[in-house]
Amino acid sequence: MLIALPPPAFRDPDVRPQGNVLEMVMIDAAKALSIDHEVGSLEAGKLADIMLVDLFRPHVMPMNMPVYRMTCFANAADVCMTMVGGRVLMEDRRVLSVDEQAVLEQMTEVAEATFARSGLRHLLDEPAALWGAVIIETHRAAGSVRRIGRTAKGVSRNRVWRPFMLVRRGFP
Repeated sequence: MLIALPPPAFRDPDVRPQGNVLEMVMIDAAKALSIDHEVGSLEAGKLADIMLVDLFRPHVMPMNMPVYRMTCFANAADVCMTMVGGRVLMEDRRVLSVDEQAVLEQMTEVAEATFARSGLRHLLDEPAALWGAVIIETHRAAGSVRRIGRTAKGVSRNRVWRPFMLVRRGFP
């Protein structure tokens, strides 16, 4: 229960209040960029930029002090909807404005090509001592990235998977 209570700094007058921090990143940021007549607050005539944050998550509970919980505990994975200029870009944690799967696949291909071109791929491998007796062996041979044809809740049919295998090794 102690973790749910605010830290001692919460009542420290030298620490900026969480509501003020939230105001700084929204209203004050728009003022600093001289676009506060367009964005920064929800008013008639301004662009509707809205982000919904799901506070009904274990790491943000209990629901008391929502501004404090959002600024201190919430993260990007808690954003469930974004609207920019009145247009919904993400809903139910799914990006609607771009083909997210295509972007991830292209990013993987570009990263692989960059690593191959640099000749430094070996620097990206996890050291054997990282896991102690258990290491992860990734299959980096050609054709190791394959498509899984089955679907499951929340898993795309065209998802790119990098197969890996946990291998138990004896202690050194």
